[in-house]
Amino acid sequence: MFGAVHIDFGGMFACCGSSGAQWFVDGIWLPSTNESPTLRVGETRQTSDFGSATVSRAHFDVGCNDGEQMDIRAYYLPAPAPTITATATPTETAAITSTATITATATPTATITPTETVTATTTVTPTETVTATATVTATRPPAPTGGIAYHRNDNGIDRAYVLNVANNMVTPLVDVGPVMDLALSTNAAFGAWSPDNSKFAYISTVSPGASNVLRVLDFNSNTTRPLFSSDAGGGLSSPTWSPDGTKIAFVRLAANQRVWAIDVVNADGTRCSTQYVCEITTNAHGEQFRGGLVWSKQGLYALAFNTTGANNVYTMYSDGSGRVDLTNSPADDSTPVWSPDGKLIAFTSDRSGRPQIYVMNADGSNLHRVSQGSAADFSPTWSPDGNWIAFASTRNGSTDIYMMDVNGNNVTRLTTTGGDHPVWSH
Repeated sequence: MFGAVHIDFGGMFACCGSSGAQWFVDGIWLPSTNESPTLRVGETRQTSDFGSATVSRAHFDVGCNDGEQMDIRAYYLPAPAPTITATATPTETAAITSTATITATATPTATITPTETVTATTTVTPTETVTATATVTATRPPAPTGGIAYHRNDNGIDRAYVLNVANNMVTPLVDVGPVMDLALSTNAAFGAWSPDNSKFAYISTVSPGASNVLRVLDFNSNTTRPLFSSDAGGGLSSPTWSPDGTKIAFVRLAANQRVWAIDVVNADGTRCSTQYVCEITTNAHGEQFRGGLVWSKQGLYALAFNTTGANNVYTMYSDGSGRVDLTNSPADDSTPVWSPDGKLIAFTSDRSGRPQIYVMNADGSNLHRVSQGSAADFSPTWSPDGNWIAFASTRNGSTDIYMMDVNGNNVTRLTTTGGDHPVWSH
């Protein structure tokens, strides 16, 4: 009979054999005696008698570093050739390098992939000793693609640039000027890519207090079309495209600084009904739509507004009905953005004491913090594949653009000369 001891998380193994055989534990062959060999896994040490007279099953539990239990059994095997290689395949992956000083050469390997950095030490001590140490870092998702548009002030001029994430090339996009989102420090988006990335809608102005203008840059024709202009003294914010790319919704503030509204226009400049702009909703109850607006692929708006000073994140239908408060918190929750599949919402919240990036399901459940910065992290935006979130941060003494995976790991600084209000392409 031939068998092999295999160590696995949550696994169970049998023991059988006859006198005069040898024990095989994690790739190391050891002569069996009437002594009690010792198996060490992680921080827990358990012993069991595997003497040559033992022909029934030998069974014990071993505690792991992460608190799980491994239910292990060993086969009692006939004598093998002096060199054996055994492979254990748990549900996670990472390389473990082992050094062994034994009569017969053996190189145990195992693979694990935890979601955080861990150090595992495995020692098998019957008559020989093997020590394996593994240091594993969080798995990095596939490299992101696309371009990130962002704002930067160059010697007093407010401009938008595009960072190509694949090659880190930065190119100028458009001049935007001191638009409402910059003047009021809302951190809401000043622009948005069309669903097919062929166009970029953005807000621009020529001077503080002047009219804000909604424009569309067409990359194919290299032309810019103005679609709507606010009153002087008012402003526009948060342009966002409909799922089919035919409409653009945005936030409008009247010149009196009291009336806020959400409007929609046709992206080609035609009338949306009897006029060129159609109102979706206004602030009949004193709402200030200063926290951002975004349209999901399912046709649902996510937006942030306040009536008492702090924003909450809401969803509502594209006709302005069915508002649902998702966060309902005394903290300030703002700048919501839909994941590409429309199932998650990332947003900024100061509920931890400073602005950080949080993620929740589309219905507000499973709300959790993602960024772990020691300074302010804000204005999230999703990568096209939904595996990464770019955001603005002051964590290195200046405001720049960073990215992290959706678990808050693999944080990477993307700009070093300043940047905020990032908007990732689709």
